[in-house]
Order: sequence, then structure tokens, then C-alpha cells
Amino acid sequence: MTHQNIPRLLSLVLVVALPALAQGIQATPPHPSIRLDGVFTDWDGLASLQIRSDDTAVQDPAQPVLQQLWATCDADFLYLRLQFDTERNLQGLNQLKLELAFDADGDPQTGRAWGRLPGADLIMTFSPPHPHAPDDAPGAGVAAQLLPDSPLVQFDVYLLDTAFAPTYAAREIEMRVRRHQPLLSHPALFCGDETRAAIRVFENGRLLDETTPVTLALAPARFPLPKQEPRTGLPVKPESTWRVVSWNSRYAGFIKNPAPFARVLRCLDPDVILFQELTQQVAAEELAAWLNSHLDDSNELPWRAGLHRVPNRQAPAVASRFPMDFDLRTPPLAELKPTPGFSAARVEIQGRSVLFGSIHLPCCGFLDSPRDRTRVAEAEQIAAWLQTLLASAPPAGIVLGGDLNLVGGIRPLQILTSSNDLDGTDLEVSHPLHLDQAWDSTWADPAQPYTPGRLDYVMHSDATLECTQSFIFDPAVLDPQTLASTGLQPGDVVVASDHFPLVLDFRFAHTGDAPTKPSATRIGPRAFMPQARPPIGLRNEPDSANFTCLNRFPSTLSTTKDPA
Repeated sequence: MTHQNIPRLLSLVLVVALPALAQGIQATPPHPSIRLDGVFTDWDGLASLQIRSDDTAVQDPAQPVLQQLWATCDADFLYLRLQFDTERNLQGLNQLKLELAFDADGDPQTGRAWGRLPGADLIMTFSPPHPHAPDDAPGAGVAAQLLPDSPLVQFDVYLLDTAFAPTYAAREIEMRVRRHQPLLSHPALFCGDETRAAIRVFENGRLLDETTPVTLALAPARFPLPKQEPRTGLPVKPESTWRVVSWNSRYAGFIKNPAPFARVLRCLDPDVILFQELTQQVAAEELAAWLNSHLDDSNELPWRAGLHRVPNRQAPAVASRFPMDFDLRTPPLAELKPTPGFSAARVEIQGRSVLFGSIHLPCCGFLDSPRDRTRVAEAEQIAAWLQTLLASAPPAGIVLGGDLNLVGGIRPLQILTSSNDLDGTDLEVSHPLHLDQAWDSTWADPAQPYTPGRLDYVMHSDATLECTQSFIFDPAVLDPQTLASTGLQPGDVVVASDHFPLVLDFRFAHTGDAPTKPSATRIGPRAFMPQARPPIGLRNEPDSANFTCLNRFPSTLSTTKDPA
């Protein structure tokens, strides 16, 4: 990964707090800003921390759950990188629970003792058990608690503006926590000269692994947050390209609340749209009528739409203003068992036939859970169907995309891409980033116990197609001039859906100078620093114009009694 024109990090100083030995403090060299994208090359040059001492509690010293830990920061976020003993998903650890504790104000006299860590005042729990679930039920999601002396405060984890990547199970993950004051009643987090951290892992309530507390000496924080407007413009669609938007509509929300959907789609001006999560009540004709009514731009070509209905599930759909053909002369999708959430169509673009497929795999579960195995089975059905099509009537190009819900393993994505290009190689998976170039999450909903994550993917045949540009769209980061000229409201996307639209511009290969491979994940220099991007928010706000730049989601603050 390259990071051109990205401001450098302020220094972060690290020291391990050993029980009987005071170590010297060593400063790390300046380091490029961390992109939260599950790609770890931007951590190159940073040494891992010493997280074990002779008396550290590990059930199996030869194979602790946590293998290595790295940390760094910039003025806005504290970043951690964790390496596990095997592939794990922090929000679906099955029978495990991971607790990450911080002495976030750097004062051991505040908070309380937590294991070996004195003065803990913030605990993040990954895969916490549900309070009403059986004792042996697997936990899920992320919870956060502030630990003053009394009472115990549990609050909305979205106030930490935290996220991690990748969202699927992996041996390594990277995560961030914002350096700010989430609650006025409590001290600011990570805004002092240092903080301390420790990790404990439990299996069905039994301590399985525990690290030695680590002291992090922090560079200055950008606190209080400056009140400045976002200053990112909208990327221009390159000449001679055609634009694809993939967007989960959250139960066809455009029917009841058409305005934000219409403003976003008019602004993005797609040629093909891959919709997901259309309810059983929405027919293809109704979708096409909606598009022609709300996206009318005097274009002579009307919108067309088609979808494959799956019993008792929301349907994906393909829509385009170009000529389309849904009669693909292949085995009917309804004959596939299990019947996948998949709709496909041939779209005629510049005189060539391109196959588009909109995918919606089942949600939820964890690695190798029943839901995860269903995702694998449906991906296998789609891949087999695609192979049949390629053998009988290959198109000029392939674009597949949608909500894959990869919260278990990555296997469904591997199945969909493997050997499915026109030349027998793998389909190319685009990796778009948000316009601030800081992260790749495509979903967020504070009403759920999960932090933002990357659930949506788009893949294409790089044998015949070039992705010249891609990005994840959120108008909250656009500058006032762009908002005014497009008619967008800052909260249009998060009011419309819990998913962000993925935007990709394609052209046929060998029609000009070919872009370099990273162009699908880079749209130019970072236009503004992450502090200008407000914490994700505004889930229940019906008016996307009344959008507060900071704390975009409402808090779900609750106070409970101390545990005995």
C-alpha cells in the first residue's frame, strides 16, 4: 500500500511495565497514518510490544491466544494491531471473550484495579455474552464500560468511534479508538501524556490468557476537537467510463423515505445499480418505476430492473439505464439448492454484453457457524452457476457485488472469485475506501451490538475490465460547496440505510492508458485528516438536514450497579 501526501504521525513512545524492572523509554520513529483496511503494510517498521513476563497468566504457555501486539497513534486515534494464534473474529469469538482494558486517563489513582492493571477506567469487551442468553451461548458484538469508583457506566461503543478490520475472521486485526471525551461526566480518553493497557481472554468464564500491562507514552492529542467543516470534494467520473453503485437499501427504504435515496443516487449518477435487501412487496416493475420517477434526468434511456425472488428473504436486484437481458439461458436460479440470494442480468454497454450480479448472503453467525456454512454453500451455488454460463455463453465482462455479510470466514469471497474470470484466473476484488481515505467500513448501526465493518464487496473480471476509480460514499465528509451544488444533505446516507454505497467506475481494457493496480483502492491524496470526519452517527434522525457534525449517532448511555 502506498501513502502519498499523507501527513506523518506524531511520535508514540512505548514502555512495558514489568513487575520488578523499570525499563528505559524508547521513542518510535515517525510513521505514516494507519488506514483501517485490514492491510498491514502501513505498520512496517513498528516493533511489537513485550506483552509477556515470566508470571503472566497463560493456560497454555506454548500457544497463548494473543501472539503479538503493536500500538501507535496520531493526534486523533489510538491504533492497535493484534495477532492471534489462529483465525478469529473479535465480534464472534464463539466461546471466548476478549477484554481490552485501558487506564485511559493515565492516572492509576482513578478507576479501579482490573487484573494486573491498576486504575482501569475503560474496558472494551469483544464477544460479550447476551444478558438473557444461556451460559454456554456464544457472545457477539462489542461492549464498552467506563469504570469510575461508582457507579459502573456502560455506554454506546459508537461514542468511541472505534472500528476494526478485517471484519471476517483472521489471524491479525487492526483497530482504532478515538482520543477524545465521549462523556462530559468523565475524563477525556487518551488525551494525556500516557495510557496503560492490558488484555485478558476468557473461555466460558475461565481465564485463558492475560498480558502484562503495557504503558504507552502518547504524543499530543487534537483535543478538544477543532470545529472545522469537512473539506472533501466529490470525485469526478473519468471520461469514457461507466459507473456502478452497489447499495443495500435496508428493507427497500426508498419506498417509505425516497428523498435521501434519490438525492444520493442523482448525485452519484450511476449507469448500473446493484441493490440488496428489497422486501417481498417490491417487484422489479415497481423498482424501475421508482428509478424513472426519482432519477429522471431527461435521459432518453429509461431505467430497467430485474430481480430473482428467494422465498422468505429479501431480494437483490440489478437495475440499469442501458439495455438489459434477464433471460440468461442458464439453469434457473430457483433450481439451485440452497437457493442463493443472487440476481443477474446481461447489460449492453458500448456494444458489449457485461454480466452483472447482485449478491446478498445471509447475515450473522461466526466462523464455521451454521450461518457461515450457509454463506459458503450459497457462494458455491453462485460460482457453479457462473461457470456454467462462462462455458456456454461468456460475456464481455463480469461485475459481481453486494452484501456478503462476511462476519465469519472469508471462504465465500474466495469461492466467488476463484477461477471465475474469463481467462480462468481469479476475479479482482476492489478495495474502496471512504473519501477521507482512512477506513473501509461499509456498514454501521449503533442499534446493533456491532462496530462498523466491511460487509459489502465488488469483484470484476480484470481480464477485460479496468476499475479506474472506487470509493465508499458518505456525504457527511463533503465540503459545503459540494453539498450546496449537489443538493445533498450531510446525513443522507445514514438516514437512508445502515450501509454505505460502494461506487466504482469501469471501462473496457485496452482503451487507453491502463491505471496501476492500486487505482481501485486509491482516489487521490487524502483530502483531509480524520479529525474532520465526525464519529459515525445519526441512526434515528429522520431529517438528514439536521445533522450534527460531531456525534452523528445518539448515545445510549445507561447506568447500572456495580457488580458484587
